Amino acid sequence: MPVEKTKRLSASALRSARARFRAIEPLLKFQWAKSQGNLILLRSPGSETATKTELLLLRARETGIHEDTLSRWLSRFCDSGLSGLRRSPRSDRGSSRVFRRNPAAVELATFGVGLGLNAGEIFRTLLCEWKEIGDGGRAPSRNTVLRFVKLVRAARAKAIV
Repeated sequence: MPVEKTKRLSASALRSARARFRAIEPLLKFQWAKSQGNLILLRSPGSETATKTELLLLRARETGIHEDTLSRWLSRFCDSGLSGLRRSPRSDRGSSRVFRRNPAAVELATFGVGLGLNAGEIFRTLLCEWKEIGDGGRAPSRNTVLRFVKLVRAARAKAIV
């Protein structure tokens, strides 16, 4: 395990990191014991676990956290210690996949704003046209369209000033 590269964590970030640590702690103990050459059989009700993969699946069932997530947390802890387990902000926060992936939807919504349509009218128009302009995915929700319309109006107001 690495030397702890702890960064200052807020109280809520520390609580979150500790909860994640508790989820992966048996995996860390298992890894450490294996590195010492000890064969470990961890018992759970009705089963024995002798491999990291089996333990990962067992912990996933016990905690309700997907095994890929547990594995990612384990790697992040091994790389960065407890601070590696803090929640990181989403890189796509505030942007919509629907509009990011679909220029026709952007064009239609922006055109609607230019015509002075309200967000509800733009939403209904998008729904009606979705079979033609959609990328096979679901149509945007009313709230997604509302947020996008607000962004377009704010950008237009800023450009005018």
